[in-house]
Amino acid sequence: MRQILSSITHQNVSNYLTTDSEIEMSEQSPNKKYVLNVESISNWKTDKAANFSTLGLSDRRRKFFSSLEEGDIVITYVKATGFVDVREISAAGITKLGIKGTYPDGAWPWQIGTRPVACLGIDNAVSPNDFPHTKLCAGQWRYRFQQSGIRMDPEDGRQIAAAIVKAANKIAKAV
Repeated sequence: MRQILSSITHQNVSNYLTTDSEIEMSEQSPNKKYVLNVESISNWKTDKAANFSTLGLSDRRRKFFSSLEEGDIVITYVKATGFVDVREISAAGITKLGIKGTYPDGAWPWQIGTRPVACLGIDNAVSPNDFPHTKLCAGQWRYRFQQSGIRMDPEDGRQIAAAIVKAANKIAKAV
């Protein structure tokens, strides 16, 4: 059902959109969880190279991510950049990746399956400053972006995810 429309190069970054991105983001599921994922640039590039098929996890975040279900939404913030992508949990449950995993920064020995919904890339990241009305980004938001695996307020998650999808659609149409 899901197919990647195309691999679009915009400022040397591939952007991904699934055929049903806009539909999914507009559907309001009361049980859907929204999670903030915080990554370094190099770790994000590792995920991108793997077509966002998995997300590496630390031992500390393993329990939290194991509670996620298929269809839950992960919004990625790349440090010192902004919000760069929206992913969906493709299957509940986590698996062992290895002692360190495949990431250049840190040890991420666990993984959870994901699939891309929309990707803006590093050069087109959306700043948290664009969402001052959300609980996540209001006030001194930088302190909230120091670790991954933070459950977001559902309304914040829907608004930020919808903005990323809308921006990715706009980029895709411009190319």
